[in-house]
Amino acid sequence: MGVNEPAILIVDDEEENRIFDKFGQVELREAHERRGTGLGLTFCRLAVEAHGGRIWVESAEGKGSRFSFTVPSVRAEMPDAAGGGR
Repeated sequence: MGVNEPAILIVDDEEENRIFDKFGQVELREAHERRGTGLGLTFCRLAVEAHGGRIWVESAEGKGSRFSFTVPSVRAEMPDAAGGGR
């Protein structure tokens, strides 16, 4: 699963690692300014990692950034209709 963000450009490996930190800052490509990311990406990382997944960002000049994540696929066991479980 992934989300494209054309306005954000990650300029180096250090910034790439920092983007998922609380209140990390990134450069907005169009405005040539730095903005904080708040807690959103931090919460995303915590949720994805809590489910055994991985989250990362890839950037390319002229394209912006793509934030992607994977989580393991697990089939949930549901109780039967009689309410007795399995």
